[in-house]
Amino acid sequence: MNFKIEEVQPQVDTTSIQSQYINNNKYVFLQIVGFQNCTINNLTSLNNQITVLSINQQPDDGGNFIMSFSRLSGQEINQPLIELNFLDTILFNEVLLENNVLKQNSYSSIVYVSQCNNITINNSQFQNNTNFNGLGGSLYVFNCLHILIQNCIFKQNKCLRLNGGAISIQNLVNIAQVFIYKCSFILNSAVFSTGGAINLSYSNLIIESSNITSNTALIGGGIYYEQVIPDFVFEKSNNTSNNKNKIINNNAKIFGHNIGSTIRKLDIDLQNIKIPKGSVKFLGERQIEIREFKSGNQITFEGIQLLDEENNPIQTSNININEFQFYSSDVQSFIQSLSVSLNWDQSNKKIQVIGQVQSKQQINNGINLQSQIMYMPQSKMNLQIVLDSLPKLIDSKGNIFFNQDSFQKNFIINFTSCSIGEITTQQIESIICQECPEGKYSLDQYSTSCKQCPDSAKECQGSTINLMNGYWRENDKTDIIVYCNKNPEFCQAESPDSKFLCLRGYIGPLCQQCDSYGIIWGNRYSQIFSSDACYDCNDSVLLIAFENSLTFLLIFLYIFMILIKIIQKMQAKIIGYYLNRSEILFLGSTRNQLQNISTITQSLHFYY
Repeated sequence: MNFKIEEVQPQVDTTSIQSQYINNNKYVFLQIVGFQNCTINNLTSLNNQITVLSINQQPDDGGNFIMSFSRLSGQEINQPLIELNFLDTILFNEVLLENNVLKQNSYSSIVYVSQCNNITINNSQFQNNTNFNGLGGSLYVFNCLHILIQNCIFKQNKCLRLNGGAISIQNLVNIAQVFIYKCSFILNSAVFSTGGAINLSYSNLIIESSNITSNTALIGGGIYYEQVIPDFVFEKSNNTSNNKNKIINNNAKIFGHNIGSTIRKLDIDLQNIKIPKGSVKFLGERQIEIREFKSGNQITFEGIQLLDEENNPIQTSNININEFQFYSSDVQSFIQSLSVSLNWDQSNKKIQVIGQVQSKQQINNGINLQSQIMYMPQSKMNLQIVLDSLPKLIDSKGNIFFNQDSFQKNFIINFTSCSIGEITTQQIESIICQECPEGKYSLDQYSTSCKQCPDSAKECQGSTINLMNGYWRENDKTDIIVYCNKNPEFCQAESPDSKFLCLRGYIGPLCQQCDSYGIIWGNRYSQIFSSDACYDCNDSVLLIAFENSLTFLLIFLYIFMILIKIIQKMQAKIIGYYLNRSEILFLGSTRNQLQNISTITQSLHFYY
């Protein structure tokens, strides 16, 4: 049974087709061309393997088509079940399409509508339809201007290879205007592609009072769009939407669980910027500033995030390598184009960035970059992490939507002078800070060469000189090293328990003093009995008490002897004084002594 109707106004009422199989992919039950108005009512097609309806008008013919109260179920076909081309208006009213399978055609869907002006779908249901190789699990609309879908249900439809689990709408020239009102999209899937429920290409969408739930895809679990940002997305992002939609609990394997399009932001956490010790980083309003950075040092950017419009990172770790070959070509191209790189003023030949300056490999859903940055000490440079492939999006009015700040991260790097232990080295046109290697050292901040490690040192590197036991120096800033010739065992530079190169309890030059006040070692130390050794006062109480007692006794005896001598001298002076006063004995000049002798002689003569 094959009907071809030409140049009339056909009307088909109450037609039933059952269990028809024709071994010819081009067989069509109803083929209509060259008409103005066509109405099909109460058409039922069950368990057939044929195209039910094909309308192919000439580009300028137009025409109006209505299908109402019809059911097409259980069809297993290799060409579209319904194909409509070059019509002015199309109306599907209370049409049920369920359990249909399109196996081979890679450019079509179960219902294929192309080059039409106005499409309206009312009170219809599209359930459990499967498209193996084409676009749209139930419906594919190509190069049409106005599409209105209202009070419809799209449930459990599957697009196994290409885009749009339930619907795929694609325009090339003019932006399609799509209106969806009071519809439900539930449990639809685009297994290896985009748009679990709805896939839009160069199309604007206004959606109200609709439920899009539990749909799945690789990208855009609920809705996927490209090239044009739909109006409802702008309203949602600006918090001006009052459309009563429920777009929730959808899932995307790679990104865009509920709504997906392309990368909308590049970001990196401040903690994931690894800089050398001594450098510091600050988060500014428009950039990240890195200070105290030395020319020639490395920066590692870990976990650079590529975010979707729901601010979730792209989950490339979920990509199954064995399944990647089955992904739609646009998904494969998108994944392969994901890369970020470092950008700087390459006209300045003094700036060199060497290492991993570009990467597309994602680790733990982030991209890593690691580079050595060389410039000039006491200088400043700008650095950016940029997305290599920038998305191209416009709004529904054709205005270019582009926010470059979202697709790059800006850095200002302030270079500091080289530190002690480093030397300045010319690296092409850059000057870098290079640490003195093992076996050499430098204590001059502006030195251009390193010194050999001295024989008295165990090892050297940078500004570090680790002395051997028995040697001492005043501090870490001098390389004047002295041998502790008196007590070399007190200078224990190699001991991990030493402080300021001295054995425990010892301080000062050549470690010859005891820490009497506990300033360095915490406990008080003291020498006992004029020994060079320092003893912990807490552990040597008896010895110290004995020494102090003995010292006190000696001092007492010394003072006692001095007092005795003083008393003896005082007694002699007192006796002499009284002898003089009594004129018995004169202790004075020679004249007085002669008088004293005469007086004594007379006295003795008188006595005898």
